[in-house]
Amino acid sequence: MKSFKSRENQLKELRSLYLAESWANTCHQCEVELETPVFVLTGGGCYGSWQAESRTLSISEELMLAWPWTVVEQVLRHEMAHQLVSERPELLSGSAGCCHGAGFKEACELLRVELPYRRARVNLRRIVEDAEAWRKGRDSPFSRIFSRVEKLLALAGSDNPHEAELALARAQELSIKYHLERIDPGAKEVRHVRTRLLLHRRNVARWQRFLGAMIRENFPVEVILLHSFDAASGMFSMAVDILGRPENVKVGEYCWRFIENHVARLWQRDRVSLGRLSRSQRGGYFVGVVQGFSDKMKLQREAASGVERKTPEEAALVVLADHCLAEYVQWCYPRLRTTVARGGLNRVGYVSGRAAGRELNFMEGMTEGPTGTLLPRGRGK
Repeated sequence: MKSFKSRENQLKELRSLYLAESWANTCHQCEVELETPVFVLTGGGCYGSWQAESRTLSISEELMLAWPWTVVEQVLRHEMAHQLVSERPELLSGSAGCCHGAGFKEACELLRVELPYRRARVNLRRIVEDAEAWRKGRDSPFSRIFSRVEKLLALAGSDNPHEAELALARAQELSIKYHLERIDPGAKEVRHVRTRLLLHRRNVARWQRFLGAMIRENFPVEVILLHSFDAASGMFSMAVDILGRPENVKVGEYCWRFIENHVARLWQRDRVSLGRLSRSQRGGYFVGVVQGFSDKMKLQREAASGVERKTPEEAALVVLADHCLAEYVQWCYPRLRTTVARGGLNRVGYVSGRAAGRELNFMEGMTEGPTGTLLPRGRGK
């Protein structure tokens, strides 16, 4: 019993520490100077609150345990907006007004609080349901196209390797074409989303950096590597955020999970024939698998749609699409840093891995198949 209580106390301390770290990181990223408040974990009730008299910022521990950290962070930023209004009104152009008035909305914009989390009463389940409805394109003129993308990805379960390859290439082609249609300059609404996948490790492997670059190259999405936290276990982990239009994010997420699963499987298949490889050679093999699959993606795309030159109008839309996505990324990560992987690749492992990657065929759809082995559901959003 004593050890159990000790572990619970350690977890509470870790949650409080990471909450404070997230608060400080938000101030840094958004370039907003606030005085550190007193952080309190509450047992239940409201998701969060800001008490100006005691300078107390409270977050529900139940919220931290029941929802991903991306949700907790938005609730935290909501309360930080209240703190900004009460303690730094000079940073706002208008008067503070009522609790969730114009001043609060301006503070939310400064702190990058997403629109659904700016309401006086935040219904998390409703937010998730609305996001899912928008993601699937319900009641949208683009729902038919989005449905086609989902069905094409599901065709990855085809027993015919050629059909499976063409299905992904067609999904990729529709994703790009749909992306161009969605950024019509006359459209009333342009919406981007982001999804987070936990890597369940404290550092990022080099092949995962190559995988992120490969997805960016083949789909109109942005891939960001960052730190995340699992409040239930108290474990810190690296994560990947994929940003873009919902249909493009879906395809990008699918590719990430597929390659993530098959890199290890291919290594287990080839390690005996390759003999005893060093850690560097094994890392080169993993990178080679990603590059080989990237080669195949390019060939699939060309086979499905042919090499076509864009008209000046289409080229202009591509530039506009890149600009819109870049603006969204800048809004989400105002102090984003770009890093470059250093050091050379080991050619012994790389050549073998690249050959293996070129042989890779899609065998499952967006969710786990009958065997439940290739694409496990819910790898931590």
